[in-house]
Amino acid sequence: YLHREEIIQRQPEGHLKAPRTARWAGNLHDNISQLLLKILVADLKTSTIAIYPDRIGFSPDAQLLITISRLDSGPAVPAVLEAQWRILDQDKKTVSTRIVQWEEQHDGTLASQIAAQSRLLERLGDQIAQEIPTRSITSEK
Repeated sequence: YLHREEIIQRQPEGHLKAPRTARWAGNLHDNISQLLLKILVADLKTSTIAIYPDRIGFSPDAQLLITISRLDSGPAVPAVLEAQWRILDQDKKTVSTRIVQWEEQHDGTLASQIAAQSRLLERLGDQIAQEIPTRSITSEK
């Protein structure tokens, strides 16, 4: 359901429903990757971070492999993010791995659900940035 154009909403009994009028503004996977990369670049003050897969020929100081298995909410259900990540250093060795599940409350409107999901993604980016060892980052001025 994370690869659809429609914004999927979880119903109180657990099933998923796609409202006919609610759509993402772009490709959700690409948008999440871009948002996480922006957060990492801002938090770590470097642009030598890559989210796998990345450009051929680019040698990042750190690489993030991430799987988001759940990102949803509903009118009567909090926003939920479930994700797993692995951070690799320049030598492609794992320096951190983690699985998280977070919830964020909202007021039930679609706009507040999307805002809650955005807050969860920002939290994810900040958490990942804290897990990347600063010794592996080439500082940029």
